[in-house]
Amino acid sequence: MLEGKFTEFKRGFESVVTDFGKKVNNSAAWWAEYRTKNPTTDKAVLKIGETLEDIQQRLGVIGDNVSGTKALEQASALIDQQKKYNNVLATRLAEALDEIKELKTRVASLEKYR
Repeated sequence: MLEGKFTEFKRGFESVVTDFGKKVNNSAAWWAEYRTKNPTTDKAVLKIGETLEDIQQRLGVIGDNVSGTKALEQASALIDQQKKYNNVLATRLAEALDEIKELKTRVASLEKYR
């Protein structure tokens, strides 16, 4: 039940972030076009553009966090790393087992001469 509520909340939050992101993107696009047509060096006007770009960047991070994209990438990287470690361990184990087998054979042949 709690998982269902969380999923519902997550969907709603993703929708809000997505909608807000679209509005910011539209504003940023309009602002970029306006700046192209009306160049200025007015610091207040330039600050508006920087603020819109900053909001876009932060929304992208929030969207990645909400959707789990970042977490999925990190989990995938950890799984790949674990596979490499497992392959190394399996190789070392196989080598150790081969060595044990060889030592058993040697011990058995030495016991024949006792």
